[in-house]
Amino acid sequence: IVGNEIDMILKGQKQAESKLQELISSRSDEEESGRVSRERQADIGQQIQKAASDLKRSTQLLNTSLKQSPLSPDNLTKVQADR
Repeated sequence: IVGNEIDMILKGQKQAESKLQELISSRSDEEESGRVSRERQADIGQQIQKAASDLKRSTQLLNTSLKQSPLSPDNLTKVQADR
């Protein structure tokens, strides 16, 4: 059960990291083109804040899960392999 919970949390973190990277890259590309409106900048900024918040929440959840169930060698191996 613990391994599955950690696995789900790590998958969520990877998704949040990917989303954040995509948004940052998108913002950078649009700023370089010089054709981005203030509304679009604000929208991307809000999306970046949400993605960063999701990643922070996921990290806090992982920390809580790890504190509640110390890493057995199997769980430690799983976390390292998933990262």
